[in-house]
Amino acid sequence: MTKVLFIVSSMQVGGVSKSLCSLLRLLHSEPLDISLMITSPRGLFMPLLPADIRLITNPVWDALVSGPRGTLTLLRLGHPMLALGHLLRMALGLASKSLAGRLLARLMPPIDEEFDLAVDYNGQHQLYYMVNKVKALRKFTFFHNDYSRWDHYYAADRRYFPLVDRIFTVSPRCVEVMKQYFPDQAAKIALMENFTDASLVRSLAAEPAPEIDPSIPSLLSVGHVCSRKGFPLALAAAARLKQAGIDFRWYFVGLPSHPCRYSRLIAKAGLSNHIFLLGPRANPYAYMRQATIIVHLAKHEGRPLALDEAIVLRKPIVATNFSTVTDRLRPGVDASVCQPSPQAIAQAIAELLQNPNLRQSYINALGTIPDAQSNGFYACI
Repeated sequence: MTKVLFIVSSMQVGGVSKSLCSLLRLLHSEPLDISLMITSPRGLFMPLLPADIRLITNPVWDALVSGPRGTLTLLRLGHPMLALGHLLRMALGLASKSLAGRLLARLMPPIDEEFDLAVDYNGQHQLYYMVNKVKALRKFTFFHNDYSRWDHYYAADRRYFPLVDRIFTVSPRCVEVMKQYFPDQAAKIALMENFTDASLVRSLAAEPAPEIDPSIPSLLSVGHVCSRKGFPLALAAAARLKQAGIDFRWYFVGLPSHPCRYSRLIAKAGLSNHIFLLGPRANPYAYMRQATIIVHLAKHEGRPLALDEAIVLRKPIVATNFSTVTDRLRPGVDASVCQPSPQAIAQAIAELLQNPNLRQSYINALGTIPDAQSNGFYACI
């Protein structure tokens, strides 16, 4: 039986963790001996992992990625030299993420086992760790974003990509950009779209979402609540919607980067009755099902799973025109795609809230998109 090792940072809320859960569930029925190395073995998606997946963990790995408190943990574990290296890595990260990532990979203890295939599912230091410390006949790596928007590790990636067998990324636009950055590796770069378990999404969507008031039009944004995901734009757009006299509630499911600060900004803008930060949810689909519109305001994305899941649930979408948005959505056919400005976002939302016929036309168009049956990963093994 083929021995496969997947490598991931954690199972915290996020597209990469959710995508990996779906992929492992997909591979569950295949004749594979699968192990999962988790640097920090925690997160809301841990319970969704298949029960027979073998987890490989190490408290030293966790300490090395845990910031300043990790230094004390390493000292308690009896690793003073690693603690010193950890401090050096954090300091180096202020100047060069690339060098810091390479140092982190070298500090992490190896796995004393051999595999037929190793799959880095996160990129960056885990790619370097896989190349340097994991024994495997073949090695694959994934990159889940538009490389032109996330090239902080280019100096290291150009050294390590030649040492792996396949480089997967998640949308046609991402493939194109990767080949521009790494033309000498073009033959290895391939499309591997995130897999969404449609049956699981629909099943979980049937559960209740008590925070959502069904009597009031609702907007829902799923993902990290931060500047990169467009929260400041959402705040400004919500103020315009309120000023226009539009009745709405905007719910955010995800971990806020600055919860106290964002709560103060919401209150200062007089939007406490309109914007609700619900925090992370292992099951965002119940909230999606009850929402009137899904709003996705990212500055840049690879293949946002939140939109794939909204498509499965046939929910009208408003999205900003990030570089890969048309890889999945057809503007004016199954979604409203707008400029990343408060005025344009508010206008797109208002139009969709006030035009039930337009919402229904999007729903009808989304209904013609078939569920993904397989993402083709098993065929590559």
